[in-house]
Order: sequence, then C-alpha cells, then structure tokens
Amino acid sequence: MSQPSSGFLVHIGPLRQESQAVLKHAELPALAVTPYSSAPDVASLPEVSHISAILTPKAGKASYYVYNLKVFNSIAPATELKTLYPGLNETQKQTVETQTLAQVLNTHAPLGTDITQLVLEQPEQALSLLAAWQTEGLLESLETLWVRTSPISLYEEMPTQAELAAWCEQQGFQPSENQHGLPEAEDPELVLASFKRSPLYPRLKAERETIAQQLAEQQDVNKREAEKNKQAQQQVKALQRKVDELTQQRDELKQEQDSQAKVHKALEAKLEETHGWFMACKEQAEKQKDKLDTLQGEHDNFKQAQAELQQSLQQTEEERDKYKQYFTNRKKQHEASEAKRAEQDQTIQRLVEQLAAQQQSSTASQECFEHMEQKLEQLFGEHRGYLQQTSNALGQHVTRTAKEQREHLALQHYLEHGQRSFSEALPPAFAMALIERLRVQRFDLIITFGTSDITQLLAQALMAPPSTNLRIADSNDQQSTEREYTITPAQSDLPQRIISVHHKKSRVDTLKKQLYVQGHHHAVETIHAPWVEASMPKGAEPKGLGLFYACDTLLGRVRQFLDTESSLLIVIGQDLAKAKHSRASALPMLLQQLAALPFEIVVENDSYSHEAALSDSWRSMLDSHQREWQTIDMPSSFCLQITG
Repeated sequence: MSQPSSGFLVHIGPLRQESQAVLKHAELPALAVTPYSSAPDVASLPEVSHISAILTPKAGKASYYVYNLKVFNSIAPATELKTLYPGLNETQKQTVETQTLAQVLNTHAPLGTDITQLVLEQPEQALSLLAAWQTEGLLESLETLWVRTSPISLYEEMPTQAELAAWCEQQGFQPSENQHGLPEAEDPELVLASFKRSPLYPRLKAERETIAQQLAEQQDVNKREAEKNKQAQQQVKALQRKVDELTQQRDELKQEQDSQAKVHKALEAKLEETHGWFMACKEQAEKQKDKLDTLQGEHDNFKQAQAELQQSLQQTEEERDKYKQYFTNRKKQHEASEAKRAEQDQTIQRLVEQLAAQQQSSTASQECFEHMEQKLEQLFGEHRGYLQQTSNALGQHVTRTAKEQREHLALQHYLEHGQRSFSEALPPAFAMALIERLRVQRFDLIITFGTSDITQLLAQALMAPPSTNLRIADSNDQQSTEREYTITPAQSDLPQRIISVHHKKSRVDTLKKQLYVQGHHHAVETIHAPWVEASMPKGAEPKGLGLFYACDTLLGRVRQFLDTESSLLIVIGQDLAKAKHSRASALPMLLQQLAALPFEIVVENDSYSHEAALSDSWRSMLDSHQREWQTIDMPSSFCLQITG
C-alpha cells in the first residue's frame, strides 16, 4: 500500500494574480479546480494538476452568472461589485452541474491525501463552503488558508471579511502576513486574505474533546446512580408497606387475643418470628441507605473534578491570550526593524549614487577632451552635408505645398464650386479620400466620435445638390491638370443621417450652432456621451482598462434598426488621442454591441506614439474573434472594413 503524501494544496475558483503566485511557489503537489475548461497559466507548472468544475456545499444544479469580466463569474448575482466596477455587465445566466469537494478529491487527489493548504477564490460562498468542509472533516489537516474576501458584501448573501475572520478564529486560524512574496491586490476592496492554523489549536481541541468525554461519562454515572437511588427508594417503600401490614396484623391479633386464648402462644411465636424478619429487612434498608450516601459522595467528587477541569481550560485560554499578545509585540518589533533597515538602505543607495556620479563626472571630463578633436572634424563634414540636405528639403517642401494647395482647391470645388470652404484642420488628401469612400460605399448610417470637423465635412458633402455635375481634379498627376471625371450622385445614393458623439456638452452645443448656421442641422444628430472605462484588446498599450464614449444605448438603437445587409461607417476622431488616451478600446465595444453587423472604422491621424500598437492589436483581436476583415488604404488615417 502506498504511503500518504505529506501535504497537498488545493486551489478553487478563477485564477488571479495572487493565487497564481501561490501555486508557483508551492513546494508540494497541487490541484487547481477552476470553472474554465482550460488554464494556460496552470499548464506551465508541472506540479499542478487542473480540472474544470464548480464547487458548492451540496452537488446538484445551480444558476451561474456570467459577466463581461470572467474573473467575477459567480454562483450568486453581483450587488456592490457593480458599484466598484461601473462597466461590469451580466452577459449570461446559465444552469450548471456542481460538485462537492469530497467528490473531486476522491476522483483527482492521491489516495490518503490530506489538504494542508487551501486557496479559495469564490468569495460569494466562501463561508458556507468552509463550514461544510469543516463538518465533513476535510479541513482537519489544514495548516494555511487563503480566501478571497472584501470588507463589504459584493455578491448577494456574501460574507464580509470580518465575518470570515471571526469564523476562522473560532476554528483556530489566525491572520498571517504575506509569506510567499505575493503581489499586491489589484483592488484593495477585493483582497486575498491569508490565515494560518494556531500552534495551540491541537492542544485546545484535545482538551475540549477530553472534557466533553468526561462530561458524557459523568452524565452516564449520574444516570446510573439516579436509577439505583430510585430502586432503593422503591425497596424502602416496599419494606415500609410491609411493616405497615405487619403492624396492622399485630393489632388485629391483639384484638383477637382474648377470644383466641388457646392459640395465643402460637400467635406470639409467629409474631416474634415476623418481628425478626422485620428487623432483618430494616437492617438491609439501612445498608442500602449507607450505599446511597457513598454514591452521593462519589457524585460530589465527580463534580469537584469537573470544576478542576473547567479551571484548567480557563488557564489554557489565558495562556493562549499571552501567546497571542507575545506574537503581536513581536510583529510590531519586526515592523520597526524593517523601517529602520529600509532607511539604512536608502542612505547606502544615496551614497552609492553620489560615488557613481563623481566617477561618471571624472570619466566624462577625460572623454570630453578626446572627443573635441573628433567633433571639430565632423562639424566640417556635417556642415557640407547640411547645406546639401537643406537644398533638397526646400525643393521637396515647395513641391509638397503646391500639391496640397491643388488638393485643397479640388476638394472645395467638389463640395460647392469653392463657394464655402471646409475646415483647414483636416488634411485635404484625407478629406478627399473620405468623401470618395462615402460616394463609392453609399453608407446607410455614419457615426462620428469626437470630431466636429469631419462631421461638418460629411454633412456638407451630403447636402450638396444631387443634380450638379461635380468634378474632382486628379491631384496625383503633377504634369497635367486636364484629367477630370464627372460625379453625379443620385438621391438614393446618399446616407439618411449622421450621428455625432462628443464627451463634452459644450462641444455638442457649439456643433449644433455651426450646423444650423451652415444649414446642415437636418442631416446630423448630436449626442453627449462622457468617457467611461472600457476593455482594451490584448497587446494594446496601456494594459487593463482604457476610456471610450458611453455609447451602449446608442449602439443598441443602431443594432435594432440596421440589419446584416446595411452599410455602416464609424469615424474615431482625435479627442481621446490628444488627451493622451489610446483609442484601442473602441473596437472591443463595437464588436460586442454590433456583433452581427458589418461596418467600416476609420481612425483619424494614426501617428500618435502612444497608439503605435493599435493597428496590430486590432488585427490580432479580429483574428481571435474569427471576423473577416481587410485594410482600406486611406492617407493620414487607419481604416478597416469588417465584413463577417
């Protein structure tokens, strides 16, 4: 028969950063039980086995709530958790089959294994699970416990951190410090609390069991003595009744003595015999009484022993309080030592930096003289090259300026024969490409985010008279300006409306006034939507949550009145990028809200340094969602067409 292992670690619930660190530093076999069918983080740890299961105190069917952040999926519905995370939404409610911890251990744990370390990542039912496992005896060998909890109840009927700590203290657990160098919690309102079994717990438990056993034995003795006393009292009563009967018979015999003189001697002998028997019964009754007194004394001795045991228990609890105070004092001394050591480390670091600065200054002075001669020789050569580059750049600037002027004039001529100018903040090449895309694709709806200039340009293009023969000069042909082609859009080719979204109310009011003055307000609906936290795609910077417009309601309306055959254009302006925020969170929200609709998305001015990875992260995200897409070439922007 194989010997039982010395210890075993069990992880229950979703994998978070701190619990992954516990599994990584575990020095004993471990089993990870997660609600997910695959766990890549566990696959890199050879000592950790993984299964997919949802645990409850009793096996059966249960409702399982799925949210847009899967680490918050739970058996109970979220309550205060939605206050901490305003962007958290319930996406699905499923009915799942659950198992008990005993079933999982019988199937997947080594034979005879005892749980010595436990990580519980199900805060919504942590207390009910621990209480059930304690009753089943699964936690008898538990030494270290990590539990995900919060000072407030984040789910329906979820125990708070104070309630959980009180239960752990009753079971002999004490809060412990970070023993494995775990990272800080991502959210201080949702922490991984650590508890360690008190060394006095086995002794206290043994004494409690001994006292309970002695009390049970004493109760059995008292019960037996009570039964004996009851029997003795019944015997005394029987003897007393017998004495009464004999006394009555003696009286009757005395009354009949005169009439029965002949039998007097015989009756007197019988009376004496009866009296002797009575005395024997009386002596026996006295012996029973002495035995009853002895039993009463033994009962008093048992009561005294019970009082002594109670006093011993009280002394043990006082000793435990002394140990607890001792550990508290030692913790304070350790914290003071750590603070003093940190201060000394800072002083040493400062001295090292000063020494390094002095050495660097000395080295720099020595190298300065060596490079001065080389620098002078380079300056003469660079001056000659600078003159050549300046001459070339001047020629390129003159050529580029002339090209931009031709494109600008061509765009004005396309809009209204030059009678009304468009915003010069937009590059002419980008504006012309956007209008040409509008003409070719014939979008049913256009939505712009954070751009008044593009909104006015598109509105001006839509409001151009349909019967006018418009001409766009071919700006790419620098040697001939006579190539022209005619565009005559029909009324059915024009989109029905433009929706312009801005995060400031003042921007909305200003745009409305400008559109009214231009006479284009009938073609545009302006909406105020503040910036809120939104998910970032994998590989985007910064990681975690980004910002985007609160447009769930708007996109829900669009999803209702557009079908899969509709054509939708979405333009993302520069407001977020100018505020140093990445626009990478736009695509995840659009894919979630417009899952079944094809659309094109244009990102204005994709040259911001903090958005360098935007195009790659979007392509990777579309591939992971298995959506069909292609890149549209458009100057000064990034454009994707998502078709399936």
